[in-house]
Amino acid sequence: MSAFSHADDRSFQYKDWEMVCDNIRTCRAAGYSADEAQSRVSVLLTRKAGVNQPATAQVQLADVGDAEDAPIPKAVDFWVGQQKLGRILLKDAGGDLNAMQTRALLSALKGSQRIYFASGKSRWELSSAGANAVLLKVDEQQGRLNTPSALIRVGNHSEQSVLPALPMPIIHQQKIPVANLKLWQKQVDWNTLTQNLKAQQTKNKSDDQECSSLTSDDEYTKFEPQVAAVLPNNHLLVSGLCWRGAYNEGYGYWIVQQQKPYKPQLITVSASSYEKGVIDAAQKGRGLGDCWWHAQWVWNGQNFVKSSDATTGMCRMILLGGAWDLPSYVSQVK
Repeated sequence: MSAFSHADDRSFQYKDWEMVCDNIRTCRAAGYSADEAQSRVSVLLTRKAGVNQPATAQVQLADVGDAEDAPIPKAVDFWVGQQKLGRILLKDAGGDLNAMQTRALLSALKGSQRIYFASGKSRWELSSAGANAVLLKVDEQQGRLNTPSALIRVGNHSEQSVLPALPMPIIHQQKIPVANLKLWQKQVDWNTLTQNLKAQQTKNKSDDQECSSLTSDDEYTKFEPQVAAVLPNNHLLVSGLCWRGAYNEGYGYWIVQQQKPYKPQLITVSASSYEKGVIDAAQKGRGLGDCWWHAQWVWNGQNFVKSSDATTGMCRMILLGGAWDLPSYVSQVK
């Protein structure tokens, strides 16, 4: 099972570029050095939805601590072809491009000129392979195709087709009272509940929501359910290990009635932990930990609702923990 199977038409990857638009129509596009590059760099373009919204750009030099890598400088010069376009100050190996540099970057991505960042003899070259297709997708998602403000396919169509930003969902988080979980652990008929979970899974077959340990006899991924919280209105939050991979594991979380027939409602099968009304998921894209998927679900008094969903971008050895925050779902939790 992959924790990274969360794509829809709002995300797209091609060659050395990728894009993700979130639920309020802010789009982010990240580009990287070619896979085989020795000195690696990534840039992030961010554009909010709506008319008169400029694209902004950030740069991040690879900082994964290889002994043979040149030390990270405090600033780099930005180059397109033979033209030097000013300095960019760096903090923690990352920095912001100004408006002129951002325009020059966007223009260069359409062509075949070298785009790189330099300090002394060191060069960090950005690949433009895939950029056109990815930025075209950003224009399409924001309704900018063939308008003057398009990133790629510029035209003279009216800006009226540009889609407005959507409202940010607001979630009112509710507290869950502290309870004696050991007492409840003894009161649940786990055999019946497990059978109910199996039956529900058979009925609603979906690969990304499959708790494989429910139907496997593998000692390594044994389903051992626990009461995680006692919820209002005579319900419980229960969890159990659903799957294990080479460097990830996913726990299932369900809301169930306190008494039989339990009527389980699945929240996720890819969670990592639960604490104080928040279910948290954090899964690596690979063992090195240079790319991650994160999500959270928050108790709103009735249910656990998704409050965030994001990856940190491609697995390209830019930063351990991931280079960027590329959300597909955002909300404001109050």
